[in-house]
Amino acid sequence: MRRPVGFLACTVALLLLMGCAGGMYMAPPSGAMPGQFYSNVTYPAANTSQTQYQLRSEDFEIVGPVRGEGASHSILGLISFGDSGYDEALKRAQSMGADDLANVRVDTRYFNFVYIYSRVDTMISGTGIKWKKAGK
Repeated sequence: MRRPVGFLACTVALLLLMGCAGGMYMAPPSGAMPGQFYSNVTYPAANTSQTQYQLRSEDFEIVGPVRGEGASHSILGLISFGDSGYDEALKRAQSMGADDLANVRVDTRYFNFVYIYSRVDTMISGTGIKWKKAGK
């Protein structure tokens, strides 16, 4: 009789602690919510910038399309590592001779398996641009 009670107590404790292990979760702007036991969902990332620029075509030249991906991982919600940032896409643009990115789009993919292992992939795409020097 003690084994089923002990198993039930461990299961309830695990379910109650799952929220702590899922520390990488961020509210998606749209789509299905991540599942408690398994998730593999892609979301468009929210754009938090309200800054608007007016650029003229004589201010820059288009280098070409750029895409970069990054990933961060969590194990049991205790160990987290990785880079889901903008940096890889910017480095790829710079390797093509661009100075910056324009028309940036970001998608986020969440993968979770019973909060034992979670992964967040960020896919960034945009247009590489090279700023023209003033007076040329």
